[in-house]
Amino acid sequence: RSSDLDFLEGVFKFWKRSDPAKFDVSTLWDQRLRYLLKARYDARLGVFDWDYSMKLQDKASVIHSKQYKHWRETGIAFEKREGGYELPNRTLASGLILKKTGESVLRRGYWGDMINSPYLGFGIETENEDLLKKANNVHTRTACDVAEYNVTSHVHELLTGTKYEGASGTIIEEVPEEKSSDPHYLHPVDATVVFLPSNSAAGLPAKEKYAKLFDVVYFSNSMVHHLTPDMQAVFADNATVVLETTKFMLDLRPEQSEEFVKKIIGMATAAGCKPSKPCGYDNAH
Repeated sequence: RSSDLDFLEGVFKFWKRSDPAKFDVSTLWDQRLRYLLKARYDARLGVFDWDYSMKLQDKASVIHSKQYKHWRETGIAFEKREGGYELPNRTLASGLILKKTGESVLRRGYWGDMINSPYLGFGIETENEDLLKKANNVHTRTACDVAEYNVTSHVHELLTGTKYEGASGTIIEEVPEEKSSDPHYLHPVDATVVFLPSNSAAGLPAKEKYAKLFDVVYFSNSMVHHLTPDMQAVFADNATVVLETTKFMLDLRPEQSEEFVKKIIGMATAAGCKPSKPCGYDNAH
């Protein structure tokens, strides 16, 4: 639709702006910290240390406490080069409708995660076991090292179609952006990527082209409510359905995470799924 195209055009133009004042993420981060912590704001370093020591460390010990607390304070997680990190990542901006003097106001800001950390995505598991080694029961590498290796390996395999074996003495540096003269800069694969809006899930079972199409389906813990009995119409025979638990949501109590697992197992069963293995709240999926 034209309205969707206009919205996307506005997003892309916002990303291209060079004026940091248009998205002062440092100020926005601090404002949300004050809102979330309220009276505990002045003691926030203690809050960060408690969340790490009592909630995160046992689940993902490769995340270093210093890096985690630095991210909680500043929003900066990955520092792979010397220099200042002053330009905001505009792709993290999003809009939220807030109430102000009884009226709805659309406000752009940072409304993402400020507790669990971005290290969980690529920084806690890896095929390279050397990155997870310990000395005196302390990790010799950090989640940043693991994330760098994993992202590099993904990009390498997309570009070459070959397994990434790692590289020693790798130097990361910025290079001027150039347009590739080769339109086939990615390794050819027999796959098509289709981007759909987040509210499209409910309508998928009604479309014939999606009938029994998907061999693997992944539901994040924030989107698992879309796992309804109608959804099994898009599952291929013997499809694998993966459900994310709340293991790494630090603001939930163990009994809440356990109840969530029971609930999504019930939803999966109602959708015609059978568990492939026992699952508890201490499992990530």
